[in-house]
Amino acid sequence: MTRSILQSKDSRKYALWVIIVLILFGILSIAARLLLPNQFKVSSGDTVWGITITADIPPASKNNIIQISPPWDTRYIRIVAQNFNHSGMRFVRGRADAQQKRDIELKVISEDSTTLTAEFTAHLRTTPKQNIKEPVLPLTLTLDQRTEYLGSNDNIDVESPIVINTLYSISENTDDKSRLIEEIFTYVNTKIIKDTTATENDPADVLKSGHATTLGRARTMVALSRAAGIPARVVTGFILEETIEVAPYYWVEIFQDTGWVPYGPEKGYTKSLPNNFLPFNKGGGNIVTSEKTVPISYDVEQRFDLEGLNISEQKRVRDIFDLERFRPGVRNTLAIMMLLPFGALITTIIITFLGVRCYGTFTPTLIALAAVYADWVIAVVLLTIVIAIGLTGRTIIPGKIVRVSRLSIVFTIVAMSMAMGVSLMDYFDYSQGAHVVLLPIVILTTLIDRFYSAVDENGIKLAIRRLIWTMIIAALCYFVLRIDELGQFLLAFPEIHFFTLAVILMISFYKGRKISDIPSFYWLKEPAKKTKKATVAHTENVS
Repeated sequence: MTRSILQSKDSRKYALWVIIVLILFGILSIAARLLLPNQFKVSSGDTVWGITITADIPPASKNNIIQISPPWDTRYIRIVAQNFNHSGMRFVRGRADAQQKRDIELKVISEDSTTLTAEFTAHLRTTPKQNIKEPVLPLTLTLDQRTEYLGSNDNIDVESPIVINTLYSISENTDDKSRLIEEIFTYVNTKIIKDTTATENDPADVLKSGHATTLGRARTMVALSRAAGIPARVVTGFILEETIEVAPYYWVEIFQDTGWVPYGPEKGYTKSLPNNFLPFNKGGGNIVTSEKTVPISYDVEQRFDLEGLNISEQKRVRDIFDLERFRPGVRNTLAIMMLLPFGALITTIIITFLGVRCYGTFTPTLIALAAVYADWVIAVVLLTIVIAIGLTGRTIIPGKIVRVSRLSIVFTIVAMSMAMGVSLMDYFDYSQGAHVVLLPIVILTTLIDRFYSAVDENGIKLAIRRLIWTMIIAALCYFVLRIDELGQFLLAFPEIHFFTLAVILMISFYKGRKISDIPSFYWLKEPAKKTKKATVAHTENVS
């Protein structure tokens, strides 16, 4: 016994030193991040530009979805920083689309008017990037891509009679597709007059009037190219230059043997563009799209305050610890990942000080994570499935069955139920895609299996009691995981979790009274489990 006490004291002493080291390490890491320089000089001739996109969200726009297409790096331009200010909005996760997988989606959650600001900082070089890896094999298009870039859409009618007739007149003297592209380009560049006052950008109207805006001219070249069986698309972006009125600019990309080749039909650029053309959307869409009407403004200006920007393209070991260098899509995922330890901390605090029990330390956090990715509607469906399968599914599974077989049966039931849930939501026009249920399937399978084990060992009442507490803690974790600002702060200072570890260690040594030990809160405590011996003794006394 004395040896056990000594071991306990040594363990506490060791844990205390670990806590002190964690706190000191956290302080030093944050200090180093703040004090170490992160500024690099721009090479002679290079410039740095800021592109700002502002959306003024009017009142009563709740649940409006806004999509932003982020910029692409080019041989001469690299995006070195991005920042989103979206008070009253939140990022929508788990809604990737095969055709617009780069788009950033935000959902309005406020009833009041708010503003969304997206800022991108671009480094414009005078010389192309070094070590550009050329593709070993020629690029190819998938069947879906060929269908998209050869067919008609809402803005481009490939089968319009005037488009077909114009293409016929252009192609009379040539059968070579490479030569035909040049002929189409020459026609659109010389025969179409620039008209900034034109209101119609439809290729048919442009060909009839002979006047077009930059967008109308680009769509016309794309329509003629597609009608000739040549894949083409409109590119939306900006020209990095100082100008009074900033607006998106449009050009064309034609798919040839080596890949996508750029053309600027308004300014006469063929097969290459000036270094300061920065693409945002490749496919003809707007840079910002919204389900409801939202005023959008743009600003492009040269930046001279370069503090904190990683302009250098040299890789440094310290970049590994810079989680803010990623694009917004990756940053959002990492932000949630950095919030997960807080979910475990919440669970630890509630179990330690409140004196309740749930299904594991990580399960509530994982359920909250699944709800974040699947949105609250699917979260409600998941909860319904848990309750339905948990309460009724146990009668389907034989009582005496090995755990591996039972887990397989549960997994099959959950998968079938989730598939029907997706089908049901799609029937009511709430489609999010089947991919959003992959994570919930794994989590629910484990949760339901633990629920069944609790039923077998402790009875249905106690199993339901733990399930309720699991869901309550999961709800608290869910709200923490939805704090985007906190997640972005943790990306800037991931060392905060040294303090998280220290707090969890300190909580682990708490042996005092729990809230459930207070007479007024006895109802929080689980009833004592009756052993078989106690049951037998009670039966003998009764006899």
